[in-house]
Amino acid sequence: MRKITIDDNEKNQRFDRFVGKYLNKAPNSFIQKMIRKKNIELNGKKSKPDVILEKGDIIEFYLAENTINKFREEKDYIKSDNKLDLVYEDENLLIINKPVGITMQPDSSNNVSLLDMMLTYLEFDNNYKSKTFRPAFINRLDKNTSGIVVGAKNYQSLKKLNKIMRNKNINKYYKGIVEGHIEDKKFLEDYITRENKVSQVNSTKGKKIITKLKPLKFNDGYTLVEFELVTGRTHQIRAHMDSIGHPLLGDKKYSGKSMGDDKYYYLHAYKIEFKEIKGDLDYLNDKSFVASTPERFKDKTRDIFGD
Repeated sequence: MRKITIDDNEKNQRFDRFVGKYLNKAPNSFIQKMIRKKNIELNGKKSKPDVILEKGDIIEFYLAENTINKFREEKDYIKSDNKLDLVYEDENLLIINKPVGITMQPDSSNNVSLLDMMLTYLEFDNNYKSKTFRPAFINRLDKNTSGIVVGAKNYQSLKKLNKIMRNKNINKYYKGIVEGHIEDKKFLEDYITRENKVSQVNSTKGKKIITKLKPLKFNDGYTLVEFELVTGRTHQIRAHMDSIGHPLLGDKKYSGKSMGDDKYYYLHAYKIEFKEIKGDLDYLNDKSFVASTPERFKDKTRDIFGD
């Protein structure tokens, strides 16, 4: 028999959904059958699958250990010596300055991801692993884009932060170096489709995208631009700039040219602003957070635009 006590990261969800997350390889029919036959009990008795869990509830699995192990897959991660560049942290969230060249999530390369770094920092094995919740990000950046990423440290915060993101209560700002001379502010509103891992912008079909941009500096055929990302589609800024003939410097996937031995394009998610937040996270209202610019980006900015 295995016993689990529900904590803050597991409460406020249905009994059967928690069991489904815990036995994440088991079919739903097996979950429902085990609950119905009292092989899985809540607080020492048979319970309906749709009961909402509360903190302190006890779930007991009257199943053989090999059955539990058969239907439970614990997602592993790579313990990392890489240090997180923390912009901000409290009991609910982390704001991280992601470096260039690191993926958000683990992939087939088995290289350390930003998630690996965050789980290592939060001592995941000691603080989370016995349950179903795993700290997660509410936004994502491409591998070769640097800048601000927000991570939720507990389940309640994850739900609330995801809602904040969906409701567009976070303003997201980027800086990038693009080819060509952009003289005026622009409000770009189009549609985007994606095929073979490439995003394409058009005026009629796909998902709507909105990108605001403001030129900051211009010299020698390049412009330093501030972007405000109103929507957040995959490769949105990269594809949008390519579509108007101003690709990011170094972005070969979207028509950009390299300068010298550039390995990456120049795009940095440098600032977020929280607005009109309600509920437990309202202390974030009107706060902004800025991620320091990578040295390679600073060097290129000086090379092209001077001080």
